[in-house]
Amino acid sequence: MRFAAGCAMVAVLSLGMVACGDETEPTPPGPATLRVVNSSGAPILSLHYTSCAILHWGSDRLAVDEEIADGAEKSFTITEGCWDVRADFVDDALPADWGPEILNNDVDENETFTWTVEAPET
Repeated sequence: MRFAAGCAMVAVLSLGMVACGDETEPTPPGPATLRVVNSSGAPILSLHYTSCAILHWGSDRLAVDEEIADGAEKSFTITEGCWDVRADFVDDALPADWGPEILNNDVDENETFTWTVEAPET
């Protein structure tokens, strides 16, 4: 009987420790803001951003038929971390030798990172 009571107490203590959880468990990334300011002289027709760890761009972050006009800006809620950002323009709006500008930047929690898209120097 004494053995059974001792085993029951060990089982209860073990469950109690499991229920407390692991205090070293990482917290999910916090929110941050990506602010895109278009100073390129042409409308941004599509905008892509993705984690630096992902090898493809994924879908356009602008709505169908949405653009960021020259002189306009748009903000996006993202998580903290490293982000690649790319803006695409209409084919003839910028010089042929100027491809999409790609940004690779670390953004901290609660930070607003502003990316000003500018036309290339001529």
